[in-house]
Amino acid sequence: MKKRILRTVSYFLTIVLVSFIATSAVFYVKLSRSHDKLEDAVRLESEAISAIKEGNLLLACRALVKAQNNLKNADFSSGDTLGLVHSSSIEICSKINKN
Repeated sequence: MKKRILRTVSYFLTIVLVSFIATSAVFYVKLSRSHDKLEDAVRLESEAISAIKEGNLLLACRALVKAQNNLKNADFSSGDTLGLVHSSSIEICSKINKN
Protein backbone atom coordinates (compact mmCIF):
# COMPACT_ATOMS: atom_id res chain seq x y z
CA MET A 1 0.00 0.00 0.00
CA LYS A 2 2.81 2.40 0.92
CA LYS A 3 4.66 1.61 -2.31
CA ARG A 4 1.57 2.45 -4.32
CA ILE A 5 1.14 5.79 -2.54
CA LEU A 6 4.83 6.58 -2.97
CA ARG A 7 4.65 5.71 -6.67
CA THR A 8 1.57 7.91 -7.13
CA VAL A 9 3.25 10.81 -5.33
CA SER A 10 6.39 10.24 -7.38
CA TYR A 11 4.41 10.34 -10.67
CA PHE A 12 2.57 13.46 -9.54
CA LEU A 13 5.81 15.25 -8.61
CA THR A 14 7.38 14.20 -11.91
CA ILE A 15 4.45 15.67 -13.84
CA VAL A 16 4.66 18.89 -11.82
CA LEU A 17 8.41 19.11 -12.43
CA VAL A 18 8.07 18.52 -16.18
CA SER A 19 5.32 21.12 -16.48
CA PHE A 20 7.43 23.60 -14.48
CA ILE A 21 10.41 23.04 -16.79
CA ALA A 22 8.24 23.44 -19.90
CA THR A 23 6.69 26.66 -18.57
CA SER A 24 10.12 28.02 -17.69
CA ALA A 25 11.39 27.24 -21.18
CA VAL A 26 8.46 29.04 -22.78
CA PHE A 27 9.00 32.13 -20.61
CA TYR A 28 12.74 32.08 -21.36
CA VAL A 29 12.17 31.98 -25.12
CA LYS A 30 9.58 34.75 -24.89
CA LEU A 31 11.88 36.91 -22.75
CA SER A 32 14.82 36.27 -25.05
CA ARG A 33 12.83 37.38 -28.10
CA SER A 34 11.64 40.50 -26.32
CA HIS A 35 15.20 41.28 -25.28
CA ASP A 36 16.39 40.94 -28.88
CA LYS A 37 13.61 43.25 -30.09
CA LEU A 38 14.53 45.85 -27.46
CA GLU A 39 18.21 45.66 -28.39
CA ASP A 40 17.31 46.15 -32.05
CA ALA A 41 15.11 49.14 -31.18
CA VAL A 42 17.94 50.79 -29.23
CA ARG A 43 20.39 50.12 -32.06
CA LEU A 44 17.96 51.59 -34.60
CA GLU A 45 17.34 54.67 -32.46
CA SER A 46 21.10 55.21 -32.26
CA GLU A 47 21.31 54.79 -36.02
CA ALA A 48 18.54 57.37 -36.44
CA ILE A 49 20.42 59.88 -34.27
CA SER A 50 23.56 59.40 -36.35
CA ALA A 51 21.56 59.79 -39.55
CA ILE A 52 19.98 63.02 -38.30
CA LYS A 53 23.41 64.42 -37.43
CA GLU A 54 24.57 63.58 -40.96
CA GLY A 55 21.43 65.15 -42.45
CA ASN A 56 20.05 61.89 -43.84
CA LEU A 57 16.41 62.23 -42.79
CA LEU A 58 15.20 59.35 -44.97
CA LEU A 59 17.47 56.88 -43.19
CA ALA A 60 16.47 58.34 -39.83
CA CYS A 61 12.78 57.98 -40.69
CA ARG A 62 13.21 54.35 -41.73
CA ALA A 63 15.22 53.53 -38.62
CA LEU A 64 12.65 55.10 -36.31
CA VAL A 65 9.76 53.30 -38.00
CA LYS A 66 11.60 49.98 -37.63
CA ALA A 67 12.41 50.79 -33.99
CA GLN A 68 8.74 51.54 -33.39
CA ASN A 69 7.73 48.20 -34.91
CA ASN A 70 10.29 46.37 -32.77
CA LEU A 71 8.97 48.02 -29.62
CA LYS A 72 5.42 47.06 -30.57
CA ASN A 73 6.44 43.43 -31.14
CA ALA A 74 8.41 43.17 -27.91
CA ASP A 75 6.44 42.33 -24.80
CA PHE A 76 7.32 45.66 -23.29
CA SER A 77 4.73 47.46 -21.26
CA SER A 78 6.12 51.01 -21.42
CA GLY A 79 3.81 53.08 -23.54
CA ASP A 80 5.93 56.17 -22.87
CA THR A 81 8.90 54.79 -24.76
CA LEU A 82 6.75 53.70 -27.67
CA GLY A 83 5.03 57.08 -27.69
CA LEU A 84 8.35 58.93 -27.80
CA VAL A 85 9.62 56.86 -30.72
CA HIS A 86 6.27 57.27 -32.48
CA SER A 87 6.27 61.06 -32.10
CA SER A 88 9.92 61.25 -33.20
CA SER A 89 9.24 59.18 -36.29
CA ILE A 90 6.23 61.34 -37.19
CA GLU A 91 8.30 64.50 -36.78
CA ILE A 92 11.25 63.26 -38.84
CA CYS A 93 9.13 61.63 -41.54
CA SER A 94 6.99 64.76 -41.90
CA LYS A 95 10.14 66.81 -42.57
CA ILE A 96 10.89 64.48 -45.48
CA ASN A 97 7.42 64.99 -46.92
CA LYS A 98 7.82 68.79 -46.75
CA ASN A 99 10.96 68.67 -48.90
